[in-house]
Amino acid sequence: MHCRDQQRYVTDRAVRGFSLLEVVIVTSLLAFLAWLVVPNITAQVNVQKLPRSAEQLRGLLRFTRAQAQLDGLRYRVRFRMPDELANPEVFDRWYPFQPVVEIEREPLLEPGVFKIVTNSWAMTPVLYEPVRCARVRLGEYDPLADDEYDDEAQRKLRDMDEEELLAPVVFEPDGSAERATFVLTATDDEVTVEELLLIQEDDLRAVLEVNLEGRTGQVWLHRPFIEEEKELFRERRIRPDLRMDFTSTDVLTEDNILELQLSSFRSRAEDG
Repeated sequence: MHCRDQQRYVTDRAVRGFSLLEVVIVTSLLAFLAWLVVPNITAQVNVQKLPRSAEQLRGLLRFTRAQAQLDGLRYRVRFRMPDELANPEVFDRWYPFQPVVEIEREPLLEPGVFKIVTNSWAMTPVLYEPVRCARVRLGEYDPLADDEYDDEAQRKLRDMDEEELLAPVVFEPDGSAERATFVLTATDDEVTVEELLLIQEDDLRAVLEVNLEGRTGQVWLHRPFIEEEKELFRERRIRPDLRMDFTSTDVLTEDNILELQLSSFRSRAEDG
């Protein structure tokens, strides 16, 4: 009889399932674990959005250059102007800060007229939200010149309109282009270029540059150097034009700055 009662208790217990208190406790534990884990996962995903966007922009630049050579036509990569963003009929399916690829289809009949490339490789989103291109710097520049930090440069930046800040990069039929630097950031789109110069001093993950060497087509990713690092380059009389990927958030010191330069030399030699 005792065994029978015990068996009936076990059976009743299995049928009855969990009590309300047990469900509440388990649910609370799961919610607490989610509260601990989810923000960390989200933060890690957000941290990776900027370098992944830079990698994909690098791929787009390389592919556009190859396509210009293949077709023997001029292509260009640009970012959209505010008037285009305000038009809901244009690019309504895209995240608004995506790059646009265009082609000069009729250089003889319509010189300088570029049409949007609608092939899948050109229409695939490149930047992960909220990454955006804050500036396109055309031509050679000296990273040690401090031009971007003095009052005159700040005034020039304020006077530049959106079209100058986001100038298009044109690939000629032979694949050549002007030297260009795309300044990417995941900061709020209301943050100005001048403010970015200050933000990057405090957060080495806030800005990432995609550099295009127009003559060879080499593209490398680079975080901006902070003033402390620039002083080391000046003291060593080294030009910090590494032409190699450098995205580490570790601040450069005198011990590793020469090693970085040697790596840059090796990288250039391998690229021919």
